[in-house]
Formats: sequence, structure tokens, C-alpha cells
Amino acid sequence: MRVDGKGIAFKLRRIYVPLLVLSLAFLAGYSLLNWILVARSGLIPVSDNVVDDWLPLGAAWILVLLLIQPMLGLLKRDAKGNSTFLYHFAAVAFVAVPTIVAQGYIRTGTGDITHVTDASEITSAAATKYYSADEICVSYKDASFEPVVWASGKGNTLNVDVYAVEPVCPNMFTIPGTRSVWIGLKAHTSFNNSLDQPEKEARYRAFLKQADAQFRGEDPRSYRFLERTGRNADGKGFAAALRRAGVLIAPPSAVVLVPHQELFEQRTGNRLQWIPASYATGAIVWLAFVLICPLDDAKVRRWIESGRARGLGERLRRLRLLLPRRDAYGLQLLLGVNILVFVAMVLAGLGMVSFDTQDLLAWGANYRPSLHGFGVLRLISSQFVHGGIMHLLGNLYGLLFAGAFLTLIARNAGLIACYLLCGLGGSITSAMVHPATVSVGASGAIFGMFGILLTLVVLRDERIAELRNLILINVAIFVPLNLFLGLVSHGIDNAAHVGGLATGILLGLAIFFARLVKRPKVNADKGTQHAPLSRQKRQSPMP
Repeated sequence: MRVDGKGIAFKLRRIYVPLLVLSLAFLAGYSLLNWILVARSGLIPVSDNVVDDWLPLGAAWILVLLLIQPMLGLLKRDAKGNSTFLYHFAAVAFVAVPTIVAQGYIRTGTGDITHVTDASEITSAAATKYYSADEICVSYKDASFEPVVWASGKGNTLNVDVYAVEPVCPNMFTIPGTRSVWIGLKAHTSFNNSLDQPEKEARYRAFLKQADAQFRGEDPRSYRFLERTGRNADGKGFAAALRRAGVLIAPPSAVVLVPHQELFEQRTGNRLQWIPASYATGAIVWLAFVLICPLDDAKVRRWIESGRARGLGERLRRLRLLLPRRDAYGLQLLLGVNILVFVAMVLAGLGMVSFDTQDLLAWGANYRPSLHGFGVLRLISSQFVHGGIMHLLGNLYGLLFAGAFLTLIARNAGLIACYLLCGLGGSITSAMVHPATVSVGASGAIFGMFGILLTLVVLRDERIAELRNLILINVAIFVPLNLFLGLVSHGIDNAAHVGGLATGILLGLAIFFARLVKRPKVNADKGTQHAPLSRQKRQSPMP
């Protein structure tokens, strides 16, 4: 189809308008659900950055993939096929960005404010998101501090956050045993991580003194209103400062309030105006994008001749392959559990890019001093916990390939058993080698699964003979690369890798020789002795 009047009309009707409607519907639907379930009622305790950013982005990507991607495929690709990713990225941005902007407005704009005469009365006042007080007295001499150091920009920038909590002075009307009220303050700095260690330590100490002076210079009389800490990194930092002060966090015995110096009516800033502005900008950019990108004449012709839009049904059928079924559930369950544990940690507000060591321990990480009593279950639970999104994605790649190959031999329950046994071997090895190291991840189990496959390939098991070269390529990519990274990088547990690989090699030998034992014996005079017919019917055919 040439890019003439008909071609432009086709693109507007089939590509531009559907995404225009999807973006607006997603903006309204997601914002309404967030307001009802999270912002207003708190029925679902989700981390702020998850509900504001990651969920809209992920949901937009899925919706575009299922509903819009078939039509994006009608646009012409470049020689390298890079345009496909560009089309999808632009469509996801148009759907996600206005919704992400709107969630910031909903989070800051939702919530009631309670007025008290003295800030110490907040303990007995109604539990609301915001408070205002005529008098705010804080006791800086009883303050508690928590410094947090973290790297960004691929480790090139070192960031330092200092969280301070100052108790509100109690008055004669404060009820004994009620929750205490604390004012939460934060200071931040960053510097180049490539500096010499003495220089970094000097800057760190200088910043701590600067933060102390900043906190001392705070004037509570300038606070217009106070806001409860959210479910985010700042909330975790203030909670850590409270723990240093000996205040119980679970169940909560204190409330931390962040002060604001702007008027309460100005708390949302310009977020409301940015919602229609971001949508209008996206609509204009997407219109220009659709008009500029040419159609693929051959694909459009086939699409028209077929008489129906294909793609959604096929994608739904592909998604079904990832769901456990009676005849295929082993790999699906292993992938699903690893993903669900990570999603649960993200929704719990622990982060996404990386998790703190204490959070990993709380979720079942392998740690030798804790391997007593029920703590021995950490040898298994640690196989499904990951340190961050990149850690998870790398292991999902290895698990997908190793599991797909090994399913041909071990089937479903056998695949799960191989995963757990190899992971157990890696966890035990890690605990033996490292006396006080926190270890998580499925890589020990995956190394073991590749070890099983490598052993069977070397022994020329005919069940995977046709896949020999493909298996060797994946083993050569995953195993040496991860072992090398473990040697040159900190934070990678090569002991678990080696332990899992060794366990997998032993299991591979056991699987191979066990099949040799079960093979029917051949009699020179009578030929092959087959199993009884009733037994043959019960056996599953092997590939």
C-alpha cells in the first residue's frame, strides 16, 4: 500500500486512533484503581515507586504487546530490524508517561489533614496522612541518625543519604504508652566513586558534619504542615534511624512525619497541569511518528486479504505456554515461583534494582550462622530469592534454556527435583566456603542443570543427540562467563556455582547409568525381551 491518502487514512484508523484510545483508557482506569485501592483506602500496601512507576510501565508494555503490536508490525522495518523495538518503545511511552505523571498527583493530592494545637497531640488525634500544628517542639539532643551509602550510574557515582529522626517534645497531656511522634529530616550528597579511598572518606565525614549543621539549623516554626512517610526508600531510611534509637517498628510504636514549608494547597505543585500536557504531547509525537513511518506494502496486503487482524489470539496462545498444564508444569512452575517471589519483594517496597542485605535475609537468603532449626530451609528458599532485577533476568535466561533442554529427559517432577537438588548442592557448598556471606539466587541450580546436560552430551545420550550443538553453545556461554564474572567481580558466589555444577555432573552420571540399567536385555536367540503389554501401556513414550 503506497503512502498516499488511503495509506494515511489506514494508519490513522488502524494504528494512531487505537493507541490514542488505549492511552486515555489506561490513564483513567489505572488512576481510578490506584485511588480506590492504594491512595485513598490503603487496602493494598504497595510501595510508592512501584505503584507510581513500575506497574504503569509494565502494564503499558503488556497492553501494547497484546493489543497494538500486531498493527505496529505493518510498519516497515529497517535492514537490521531495529525499527520494531523503536515502534514498540514509542507506543509504550505514549501509554505509560501520562499515567505515571497522574500517579504523582494522586499520591500527593489524596489524604486528609488534621489540625492540632501541639504536635505532641498527634498521638491521640485522628490517623490521617497530613497534620498541621500551631506549636512544634523537637528535641534535637535525642535525635537518631542513619547514614545510607549507595552507588548509581553503573557504580560511577557514590551517593550518601543521612536520615535523622527527632522526637517531638511530649507535653503534660501526652498519654503514656501511646505512639511517639518524630520529625524526619534528610540530607543528600554525591561524589565521584573513582576518587581515592582517603578522599572519599574525607568527603563522607565532611558531609556528616554538614548534615548535622543543617538539621540543627531547622526551625520548626517554619513548618506549614507535616506528612506521614510513604512506602519508599525514605520511609526505610527513617525506620532504620528509629531502630538505632531503640524504637519498635513492628508493631509500630512511633510515627515519623516529614515537614513541609510550602502551603498545604500547593503540595501537588504543577502535577495536575502536567497530566493533560503529557497526554497532548504524546498524541502529537505519536501522530508525527505514524505519519512519517512507511507501511510495509506486502504485510498490509496480506493483512487485508486475510480479512481479520491477527496477532492477539496468537499471543494469548503463546502466553498459555507459560502457564502450568497437566502435561507441562515443571519449567513453568520454576519460572513462575522465581518471578512471583521477586514481584512480592518489589510490592513489599524493598526496591527493584537491588535489595538490602537485611531484606534478603528476611526473605530466606542462605547464611551459615542462620542454618539451625528451621533456618536450614534457607538452603532451599535461597534458590528462589534474587538480589535485584538484573540478577533475576540473567538467571531466568539460564533457567529457560537449561530447563527446556532438561525437560526432554527429566520431564516435569524430575526437572523440579533436579533444580532443587542442584541448588541444594550449591547452597551447601556456599555455606561451607563462606562462614558469614549472604547468598541468594537460582544460579547454583542452573549451573547444576547445565552440568547434567553437559554430562549427558559427553556420554552421547541419544535422547538429546539432535540438540548436542545447541546445548554446548548455551553451556559455553552461561557457565564460563558466570564463573569469570565471579572471579573478577565482588558479590558473585562462585562457590555456589561450582557446588551446583558438581552436583549436576553427579546427577547426570546417575541419570545416564540408571537408564542403562532399565534398558531391556537382548537375548541372542530370542531377540529383545519386551516388558509385558500392561506395563508398556502405563509407560510414557520417551522422545
